[in-house]
Amino acid sequence: MSTDAAISVHAAYRMRDQANGGVETSESGTANAEIGAFLNEIGLSADAIRYFTFAGPSEELLNNTPEIAPALSIDVYIQKGTSKNCPDLATAV
Repeated sequence: MSTDAAISVHAAYRMRDQANGGVETSESGTANAEIGAFLNEIGLSADAIRYFTFAGPSEELLNNTPEIAPALSIDVYIQKGTSKNCPDLATAV
């Protein structure tokens, strides 16, 4: 991530046509379960998975920044130009 990166996330949802011509959005339990299973397979923590699938379709996106990612047990590599600062993997849990 760059120092000013902000990756926004929200739960998976579906859009359904309504009889009145409008569109209704609702969270998809199946899609969020699949996303959670994939994130688990690549090693993300339960806290990260909950965070990534928390905000619903009518809520604001949640940011994942260089400051938030470590709180979710996500190793962050900070890129500045052509150099990068790697996390101390010796202390990673």
